[in-house]
Amino acid sequence: MPKSERSFVQEELSAFRKSMGQMAKEMPELNQAFMEFMGACIVDAKLSCKTKELITLGAAVAAHCPPCILLHVGKLLEVGASREEILEAAYVGVLMGGGPAFAHMRYVFEALDDAGA
Repeated sequence: MPKSERSFVQEELSAFRKSMGQMAKEMPELNQAFMEFMGACIVDAKLSCKTKELITLGAAVAAHCPPCILLHVGKLLEVGASREEILEAAYVGVLMGGGPAFAHMRYVFEALDDAGA
């Protein structure tokens, strides 16, 4: 797909992945440690991976992190979360993050709409 036809979500995630690649290149030890930590956190254990991703989405909304929101909505769709579950978790983030988090709900809707969910 030509760059001009890529969606907002695709463009944002591409820029985020580019930044992650730069972090891996310039700070490999710290980047690897973070990636291992993240991988260890988001696995099925006492809480399911889906539950952890829902929590992560709420935290991403509360923290006002557009790339995190877009990434975790995608991951939630991969693990079978419904649009309603995703929106409910995101609104918990609004509860904790207030007005700025409310404004970041647009990224949740962008990601869901882009995925056709």
